[in-house]
Amino acid sequence: MIFSSLYALMAYAVVQLMDPMWIDGLMYLPLIIYGLERLIEDKKLLRFIIPLALMFIANFYIGYMIGFFCAIYFFCYLFFIKKDDDNAGSIKSIITVCLRFALAAIVAVLCAAVVLLPVYYSLKLGKLEFTNPDFSLKPQFSILDFFSKFMPQSYDTVRNEGLPFVYCGTLSFLMIPLYFMNSNIEARKKIGNGFVLILVFISMYLSTIDMAWHGFQVPNWLPYRYSFTFSFIVLIMAAEAFERIEGISFKQLGTVILAAVVYVIFADSKGYEYFSTTQGVWFTLICIFGYAMMLYYYKKNATSKTVPLIILVLVAGELFGSSLQTLKAINKDVVYSKHSSYVDYIKDGREITKQLEEYDGSFYRTEKTFHRTVNDALAFGTKGLSHSSSTLNAGVINFLDRLGFASRGHYVKYKGETFVTDALLGIKYVMNKDKTMYYDNEVLSYKDMKVYENPNALSVGYMVSENVRDLHIEKDNPFENQNKVLSSMLSQPYTEYFKQIPIDDVQYENVETSQSGDHTKYTSIVKGQNAHIEFLMNAPTDDIVYMYLPCTYSGYEKALNIWVNHEYLDQYYETENYSIKTLGRFASGESLSVITTLTKDEATMRDQWFYYLDEDMFKTAIDTLKQGQLDVTDYSDTYIKGTVTAKNGQMLFTTIPYEPGWTVKVDGEKVQYEKIADGLIGIPMSEGTHTVTMSFFPEGMALGIILSSVGVLIVVIIAIFERKNRKILLNRLYK
Repeated sequence: MIFSSLYALMAYAVVQLMDPMWIDGLMYLPLIIYGLERLIEDKKLLRFIIPLALMFIANFYIGYMIGFFCAIYFFCYLFFIKKDDDNAGSIKSIITVCLRFALAAIVAVLCAAVVLLPVYYSLKLGKLEFTNPDFSLKPQFSILDFFSKFMPQSYDTVRNEGLPFVYCGTLSFLMIPLYFMNSNIEARKKIGNGFVLILVFISMYLSTIDMAWHGFQVPNWLPYRYSFTFSFIVLIMAAEAFERIEGISFKQLGTVILAAVVYVIFADSKGYEYFSTTQGVWFTLICIFGYAMMLYYYKKNATSKTVPLIILVLVAGELFGSSLQTLKAINKDVVYSKHSSYVDYIKDGREITKQLEEYDGSFYRTEKTFHRTVNDALAFGTKGLSHSSSTLNAGVINFLDRLGFASRGHYVKYKGETFVTDALLGIKYVMNKDKTMYYDNEVLSYKDMKVYENPNALSVGYMVSENVRDLHIEKDNPFENQNKVLSSMLSQPYTEYFKQIPIDDVQYENVETSQSGDHTKYTSIVKGQNAHIEFLMNAPTDDIVYMYLPCTYSGYEKALNIWVNHEYLDQYYETENYSIKTLGRFASGESLSVITTLTKDEATMRDQWFYYLDEDMFKTAIDTLKQGQLDVTDYSDTYIKGTVTAKNGQMLFTTIPYEPGWTVKVDGEKVQYEKIADGLIGIPMSEGTHTVTMSFFPEGMALGIILSSVGVLIVVIIAIFERKNRKILLNRLYK
């Protein structure tokens, strides 16, 4: 109970409450390792295969890390910890055990293939190239600093600069050196477990090995996602040292206690921000002295039942205090949402979605100008653009990013929209709370939410020129990109639907400039005082005006406050604010002032782009595209059916993300769909009216079902064999 409690509430478990899918790994790991030991000792496979397969199914990512750990543990256990038998050291015996381990691992993977194969193909859409990691070998933290993370109440951060979460109780911290000093524990077992501990530590310490554990990618936060395996080994060793406490002398116990106290005092002298004197140092010292007394009494009377109970109470108190402080520290670092904010928000969002579906039961996309999270569309049940996923589809995210939407690697958010993108991407309805809307037709309202209809929204598919086959959008000017898309669709030479507004004057307040390559760096002259840049121009027409401030230096996008004609608009840069901004509609010839205020005493920009949309030209273009829309007659989550009329030299442009797994039929005949605009599905079409059906079945799923069936069949065969073998052994025992 003592050490299982320490495992259940170690730092990793408490921190990962914010990401509970990873806690599956904590639950399965003891079962998997127990099964691995039985595989080596008793030649039994099922106790290893079944929990490992379930782990892969539950979470492939943490399952991969546990597989990595199993390989390390297997060899250390085989060569150092395994019990002696007559053939233990023979080459034949070692090869046999290794083959048995490989067979069990393969069968576990086969059983989980129904999940793993579709996931693999999904990862190929962009996640495998998510980052460009630096594989140079370098340390990631100071070893002395690392030991501070064994202390209670030592949370630092879940950001990438944070240290590994390895705290699993002060008692464990004390028992590790005592494990190696314990005369009742075999030397080879100490070597084996010590090797595992060192190898996992080195994995965290050296960047290249750490990336291998993370699938050869750099985590964007929550680093050292496998650190629970380190705590697991620590607790195994600590539990055995405690169980065999008679093998420890009083002198050794005193030496370890003294060393722990000295380290705590040293850690306090380092002035770690996350390890305060009151909450960290004194709390840790109290725990050390409390356990020291209990270990002293337990050492004198190892058969006592009272002392372990008292230690269990102390452990419970320590874990409660440390967990509470950790939760508070996380809230200060990244902020927890309140339950009430979620319940009311989701309830209201689903209600207005239900009303909208009753109002319009056709197939369309809906978006919002307000956000709680990127995945609100999933929570509300709407069909939107905003989405975040670890198994990202990079093609469509890059496509939307280059059109000016807010995006960051694994997500895209409905911020940066224009009349053009709303029309082309089929955003028929927009939910709004308190922002200025430029659609006039309000169709619904519920509490503080209103729904507006976009009269220019196109269907999920529409006929365009075959020229879109050659459409490639580069990351640069999103207004020019949108011009390029529309021009290509209509088989026009490059046409300016968005037209640039010249800047008449730039004025600086408490700002000096300097060049940084092709960028301009703006710096406050007097720190802490108002510093801004003001751009002055005139609105050429009555059309809507947009802004985009390009900055191609990653990490240099310091937040700016945007003011339009001296009224606050929004922030720019940082997280989801780097996107096209709608400045508003102004009268022709009206003076326009855009002020960008430095919030961090500096900012870097490559340029400043102000454009207006020629709405007459835009409406003419959209009316042309409306003539060839797909009329959706039936649909589900994985199926869509409709009719469309094509002209000569056209193809069906869909705003469905391109990925393998779609089956497309035109008039009942299967056709090969194409990737267009670097991320969407295009369908070749002959002249005339056609019925189009699209159905989706994840790539790899069919093969995965077959392989999983084979895996389950092998498990059944192994189960029958092991049960039969057990009966033979029992018969021999009783004869």
